Amino acid sequence: MSVVWAAILPHGGQAIPELAGDLAERFRPTREGLQTAAQAVATLPPTTIVIATPHGIRAEGGVSISASEYTEGVLAGAGARVVARYRVDVKTARAIAANARSHGLDAPLLAYGASSGPHSCLPMDWGVQVPLYFLAPPGEDAPAVVSLCPSRLLSFDDLARFGEAVAETLLERPEPMAFVASADLAHAHQASGPYGYHPAAREMDAAIVRHVQDDRLDDLFSLDPGFIADAKPDALWQMAILAGLRRRVRLKSRFIAYDCPTYFGMLSACYLP
Repeated sequence: MSVVWAAILPHGGQAIPELAGDLAERFRPTREGLQTAAQAVATLPPTTIVIATPHGIRAEGGVSISASEYTEGVLAGAGARVVARYRVDVKTARAIAANARSHGLDAPLLAYGASSGPHSCLPMDWGVQVPLYFLAPPGEDAPAVVSLCPSRLLSFDDLARFGEAVAETLLERPEPMAFVASADLAHAHQASGPYGYHPAAREMDAAIVRHVQDDRLDDLFSLDPGFIADAKPDALWQMAILAGLRRRVRLKSRFIAYDCPTYFGMLSACYLP
């Protein structure tokens, strides 16, 4: 079949209306960006969404891959809870791992709970759950999910090669597939935030926005490591996987939105046939 679409999407929980509370209006541009992305891909429904998250279970030096039969998450805020449960496409997960290993890349498969059945269920992090809330609400007709979590010990070159292995795997599958890089930008925009303030945050977000708008993701990965450390993004590792995937899959980029309502920046973009 083919990779029918890809996306870069944020995962700030307050973008979800039920969880926004007093920040609902402040997060409106981000929420609308996620909604616009979801509308843009709605006519191209995938059987499986492969989503790379920075907040899952990481294995040092590799890209971990979900292999339980299900994944489930709970997000809470503003007195509300949002629960989501999805099937995992274990066959595709194992195929990605095997293909990555054939390229010399470490790709441990993660399972949790029982070895099979409904209790074979890996916890879902917010980097997966927030984008899926907009793209594919849980239910009987929801696509299956495969989550990836890259180690930050890997080089961007290695992660791009992993993305090529993902693309090769998805292109071999008979069903329509999609890929999401779940990625928030710099986390050092406010002195009151958990990571403090650094002027590199604004520069980093401007660089990422510019490179996404110009469809030049690969150019981001030559940024100075000290600059990256000062700005504290969690985006570049998942975006490197996307950059590698797009070396094998022809998709047209569409920048949608950027905003920074609190201490971290958020960007939405999609890649369509």
